[in-house]
Amino acid sequence: MPTSKTLVLLALILVATASAIPAALTRAQAQPPEWSNWPDAACIECHLEKTPGIVEQYLSGAMGRPGIQNPDVAGELGGMERIPCTACHGSQHTSDEDWEEAKLPDYNTCKACHQEKVDEYLAGKHSLAWKAMMAIPMVQQMLKEEVLFGCGGCHKIGVKDPQDLLDLGLTRPYGVGATCDQCHTRHAFSTVEARKPEACSKCHMGFDHPQWEMWSTSKHGNIYFANKDKYPFNVSLKYVEPSDYPGPTCQLCHMPGGDHNVLTPWGFVALVAFQGRPEGLNVVDDPEWEAAKAEVLKALRVLDPQGNPTPLLDAVAQLRLVRLTPDEFMEARQRLLDVCAGCHSRDFAIQYLSAADRVIKETTIQLAEAVKAVKEAREQGIYPPRPGEPDNPYPFLLNFYEEPSGVEREVWLIFLEYRMRAFQGMFHVNPDYTHWYGWSEIRRALGDVVESVEEAKRMKQAEESIDQLGTSLEEVGVSINNLETRVAGAESKAAAAEERASALDGKVSSLESKTSSLESTLSQLHDTVAGLGDKVEALKSELQGASGKVSAALGLGGLAVVLAAAAIVLGLKRR
Repeated sequence: MPTSKTLVLLALILVATASAIPAALTRAQAQPPEWSNWPDAACIECHLEKTPGIVEQYLSGAMGRPGIQNPDVAGELGGMERIPCTACHGSQHTSDEDWEEAKLPDYNTCKACHQEKVDEYLAGKHSLAWKAMMAIPMVQQMLKEEVLFGCGGCHKIGVKDPQDLLDLGLTRPYGVGATCDQCHTRHAFSTVEARKPEACSKCHMGFDHPQWEMWSTSKHGNIYFANKDKYPFNVSLKYVEPSDYPGPTCQLCHMPGGDHNVLTPWGFVALVAFQGRPEGLNVVDDPEWEAAKAEVLKALRVLDPQGNPTPLLDAVAQLRLVRLTPDEFMEARQRLLDVCAGCHSRDFAIQYLSAADRVIKETTIQLAEAVKAVKEAREQGIYPPRPGEPDNPYPFLLNFYEEPSGVEREVWLIFLEYRMRAFQGMFHVNPDYTHWYGWSEIRRALGDVVESVEEAKRMKQAEESIDQLGTSLEEVGVSINNLETRVAGAESKAAAAEERASALDGKVSSLESKTSSLESTLSQLHDTVAGLGDKVEALKSELQGASGKVSAALGLGGLAVVLAAAAIVLGLKRR
């Protein structure tokens, strides 16, 4: 047990300590913060109340902490130990009344200190991301919010036309106007954060470019997650060799040496704008590849249906969506190959890249088959003309999910989902993505497209047969109507004939009656004439007798008279 002296001593210590605590607290409270005498202290003090998270990020990062600046840019700071708020946001904004006067930084702001990195960024494809998005015709039809916060949520890493932002309804492009902060999150702007592969996962994931999912579940990703603490992310990539990392990361492969000129050999659409097919470190003649590539370029509207370049070809070249020459392709390939060779033998790396190149060829051929199936069906009248493009039978792959028919939307999925997963899965060394999510789905979808086209053909033939049957039935109906008309006419004529026959029967009966009457009259006349003949003969006899008497009585003169009279009588008899 403690003695009484010990207890007294402890009591004195507690009293002394208790009396010292308020004094220490008072001194601590009186101690001004480190930033209190900085030129932008008023900014920090105000924003500690308005946006404390931003201030915390800023004070934790290299720009807000004296003495830890990047040695690569220290000489460009003009002797400044830190970067004040006004260096990026200007000095026009001084209160919550004039907040709109604060300048919103862009890559030009960063360029003041990071000239080399900005120049690299402008040479690479990230700087073209916004323009590439705006060049797609379908984007002009999208909901503005979807453009800004959907597609634009990632594509805003590119250099933007201020008019685009105004057209999309922004007067102050918060969250959209900047570029560098897409990887170097404001306001800490941490290079350590930007060197970690997670920095890429926000954009390089999902439907059409799931590189994060591919890499993170590949063997390379397994190595990373199992050995995170062994990656020297605090060291600039400028001073890192591939073998310094246990396994490759996004930045190690695509930004070797910290080069911000991010550019891949095959580009986003895995096509090239020159003759020949890249395979490994060679460009080989391949007519089958050229034919398939031409069909896909027509479906992208880079070529017209006759194979002639369209204005979109210039846009594709300017946006660096494809490599224009073999030298440009091989320069990008050699850069990647050098990273691979940091762990693998160069021959092994070339063989693997060659295999990936052949996957691109085969998936392009499959896509071209689907494109041709729809094109030929439209040429045969199986599908109606495209709205707004009646003379172009090809599907339009950049119309995305707005394609006018289900079969064309399936072709779009082959292009933007399945084919992407097949060849990207190869380059990111992910077995399931390259096969089950890629090649397998391409084959299934191509079969569905061909089957849909054949079914549409059968339906078209059935419709034509029905139309022909309908025409035949109409013709039969017309023939029946004509026959009925003719029968009705014949019946009318028959009735008229019957009427005429009946009339003729009446006339015949009348004639027969008249004939019978005439015959009776003639018989009577015959009898009368016969009677007259008898009378004439009697008269002759009488005349002869009388003649003899007259002759005797009158002599010869009288005889002449008698003969004349007899002649008259004979004449009457003949009548």
